[in-house]
Amino acid sequence: MMEKVRLQRLYDFTIKICNSEDLAVGTGIVVSADGKIVTCAHVVESALSMHPREAMGQEIHVYFPKVGATERKARIAEVVGCFPQHDDDVVLLQLKDGPAPLGPEQIALLGGAAGSEGNEFQSYGFASIGSYKSRYASGEIQGPVELDLPDTRLHSNPLQLKTEDIRPGMSGGAVLDKKRNLVIGLMTERWNPQGNIEDSNIAWATDNYVLSFDPINLPLREESLPMGLAFQPRIDLNTAITAALPKQKYSWNNAPPSIQEWVGRADLLKSITNDLINSEIRVTGLIGFGGEGKSSLARRWIEDLLEDTTKPQPDGIFWWGFYDRQSVDEFFEAALNYLSGGNTELARLYPSSSARVPEFTSLQECFMEDAMYSFLMV
Repeated sequence: MMEKVRLQRLYDFTIKICNSEDLAVGTGIVVSADGKIVTCAHVVESALSMHPREAMGQEIHVYFPKVGATERKARIAEVVGCFPQHDDDVVLLQLKDGPAPLGPEQIALLGGAAGSEGNEFQSYGFASIGSYKSRYASGEIQGPVELDLPDTRLHSNPLQLKTEDIRPGMSGGAVLDKKRNLVIGLMTERWNPQGNIEDSNIAWATDNYVLSFDPINLPLREESLPMGLAFQPRIDLNTAITAALPKQKYSWNNAPPSIQEWVGRADLLKSITNDLINSEIRVTGLIGFGGEGKSSLARRWIEDLLEDTTKPQPDGIFWWGFYDRQSVDEFFEAALNYLSGGNTELARLYPSSSARVPEFTSLQECFMEDAMYSFLMV
């Protein structure tokens, strides 16, 4: 299996922050699966026309560009954390209408900026350019500098960055240390007084170290984050399809026995078939209490489908019931064996479930590129 290093993906956890008219005023990053978001205090002030200290509990519209186009509707976040006596340019928001629509691997992982001096960084935010609503930025993390503003109290000095890429709307975007693979700060401003090009390659960020203080209290990593592995299939697509499906097209495993006499539930069976035919539906779930007959219904539906060749036929069937076969290792062994066409060498090379997950995923993606796969979940 080929491997390549992969940084945290800025696009995954970056969100757009808007005012009451749904106009973008800045950027934020998602820092927890339950919907915690950090951004700059001045971004919230721009959105609400009041300082965050006066805006506790106020609602803000945020957008998740990572999700599909049909789901790009405003989510509601409220202001839940702001320093009462310090002026570090950060604020904590919390989604009110449910968790973040992101997987655990799509949440920003944070660290402080100590040890990042001289490293390259990458950022992403909502500064429009032409017909594009967002852009990337890159540069060098130079280190902390002193701020000379009367009556300003800070938990930590701002970070100076070397970059010419920062534009209005990118405030609150992540500063991702490309060497340590950690988000170590939030973009705050760029030096460009009155359009003066002198020193136009200077920008500043807030050190994420301040996020560890009350009332924000976010955990920070001290050690660098190992680069993730981007797995690519070892197996050629055509080879995989040829090897697997003809050998074992249907794998019933511990499916319930066929029921010879079946009465009722015709409408439900028809509804499942309609889901199969609908190209926009990829997953159908049958939900109910134990013993209500979900597995028997699914088995009956598959048998009816296989008998009616006028309907779309499955490229493959793999049945697994965790109720009486709960071992994860056993499941991955069976699934890997099915998708690989009985390649025993794979089972030897990947003896544990944690080792088999990437290979199983690669094979699954390989088939899904060439075949229509729908999933019935019971």
